[in-house]
Amino acid sequence: MKRIAFVVNTLSSGGAERVVSNLSRMLSDRYHIDLILNDGWNINYPYSGEVISLGMPGEADRMQAGYQLRALAKRTALLHRLKKEKQYAAVISFSDNTNLSNILSGGKHGKVIVSIRNSLAGKEASEHRIILLHRIKQYAYCLLADRVVCCSKGIAADIAVPSRGIRNKISVIYNGVSIPEKRNASGNNKTPRIITMGRLTEQKAQHHLLYAVRELKDRGIRVELAILGEGKLRQELEDLSAALDIADRVMMPGWVKDTDEYLSEADAAVISSDYEGFCNAILEALAYGVPCISTDHKTGAREILAPDTDWREKVTDHIDYAEYGILVPVCNDDTGTSGDAGTGRKASEREKMLADAIYRIVTDKELAEHYKSAGSQRARQLSLEAAAEEWARLVG
Repeated sequence: MKRIAFVVNTLSSGGAERVVSNLSRMLSDRYHIDLILNDGWNINYPYSGEVISLGMPGEADRMQAGYQLRALAKRTALLHRLKKEKQYAAVISFSDNTNLSNILSGGKHGKVIVSIRNSLAGKEASEHRIILLHRIKQYAYCLLADRVVCCSKGIAADIAVPSRGIRNKISVIYNGVSIPEKRNASGNNKTPRIITMGRLTEQKAQHHLLYAVRELKDRGIRVELAILGEGKLRQELEDLSAALDIADRVMMPGWVKDTDEYLSEADAAVISSDYEGFCNAILEALAYGVPCISTDHKTGAREILAPDTDWREKVTDHIDYAEYGILVPVCNDDTGTSGDAGTGRKASEREKMLADAIYRIVTDKELAEHYKSAGSQRARQLSLEAAAEEWARLVG
C-alpha cells in the first residue's frame, strides 16, 4: 500500500484542518497516512494514520513571526528527511507555511501537492496586504509543485499564471461533506434559532449579524443567535451585543467540537463573512437540512448555493433567492470595521437586507421547507466520498 503525508499546522480547529481530518479517514483504506503537525497537543478532530509532531510548544501564539519561522525551519528539515526515508507517493500541504516547507524540502522522492484554501484577493482587500507578494508566492507554487489544488473555482481563477503549461497544474477539488444520520428538527422551536459558525475574527464579520438581530428586534421579531467559534474578537462581540441590547438573544459557547445539537435544531444558518475560500460551515448546514443564508463573498458561497450561475456574479443591492440557499451582499462596503461597540449606530442598508433574509426564512414555512430539501440535495452532490475519489485520482 502506498504511503502519503498530510501536512497541516494542527488538528484542533479550522476549515483546512477539518478537511485533513476527513480525508485521512476516507483514504485510510487505500494509503498508509502520516499526519505531520506542529505539535501533538490539543487534537480535537478525529483522524486515521500516524501523527508526527514537530514538537512546537502547544500553548504558543501560532501567529507570531518567531513561531512561524521556527516551525518553517523544523518542518522543512523534517520533511526533507521523511521524504527520503518513507518514499511518499505524495506529500500534501494545506497552508502557506506548510506549502512553503513542502516545496523547499524537495520533490525528488514523491509528488509535491500544495493546497490553497483561501481567497488571496479577498484577504488582500480586507487586510491591505501587498498584492505583488501574493502573486509571486502563487507563481512559485505553480512553478515548483507537481500539483496545486484550490478548493473553489474563484481561488483558481485568482492565480495569475501566464504559462498555460504551468497553469495546467492547477486543480479544483471541493472540500466535501459527510451526510449525518440525524436530520434537522427546527419546526419545534417556539423562538427561531439562528446559528453561525467560524472563528471570531474580522474575516467572519459576525458583528454584521448582531446588527441584523438588532434590526429584527426593532421590528418586533425575536430570534435567538448562537455564534459557534472562538477568537480574538470575543470580548468585542460580547460588548457589542450588550451595547445593542440583544445580549439576552445571543449565545457564544466558544469552539464546539460536536455541532450536532446546534445544527439539528437550527431554523437557519447564516454566514456573514467578508471573504472565504470554500466555506465548510455552509456545507455542514446543508448536510443537516438547515436553510442557509450567506454573504455573496469573493469565492465559494455562490459555487455552493448557485452552481449554475457565473461564480463571478455578486449581488450588491438585492437578495438572491438562489437554487440551494439565499445570497445577500457582503456588508463591509458600507459599515466600516467591527469596532462598533457602544456607537449606537443603526443597521446599514446591507445589514437590513441580511435581516430581511433571516425574516423570510423564519416566517415563510414553505420557503424554509424548500431550502431544507434543496440544501440536502446539494450536500449529497458535494459528498466527502466524491472529494476523496478526486484526491485519490490526483495522488495515483
